[in-house]
Amino acid sequence: MSERTAEEWGRVAVGLPGWRWMPGMRVRNGDVRQWGTLTAVHPDGHVDYWDPEFEEHFTGKHPSWLDIDPDDPATAGCLLALLGPYACSLHDAEGWMAGVGSPAGAKFRVTHSGSSLGRACIAAAEAIGRWPGGDL
Repeated sequence: MSERTAEEWGRVAVGLPGWRWMPGMRVRNGDVRQWGTLTAVHPDGHVDYWDPEFEEHFTGKHPSWLDIDPDDPATAGCLLALLGPYACSLHDAEGWMAGVGSPAGAKFRVTHSGSSLGRACIAAAEAIGRWPGGDL
């Protein structure tokens, strides 16, 4: 099986139930293809993001037009948070590993590896079928 592209990993992440946009995620406007950073996520679905090319903030109505960067460390931290409070990560010679456990540690639900922490988190969520956010 060939490795997915960053864009494909991002689409998987956003497409899973339980997904939510979080400030700090590195995003790319699908039309402009310029990377920026989410600075705010509003309850009505609007997002604000910083575009370094224009050196200003923009607001968008539909976050679905944004791609995420699963290889960005800040975005990976957001993805780990979406796995929930019992998620953990590990880096070794083989790459990154992300897993989700239970409060008592009695059941360890899923562990998956990837070439970046973000990709490992997405793989773990995909194996579960959703972003659990701590609810296994």
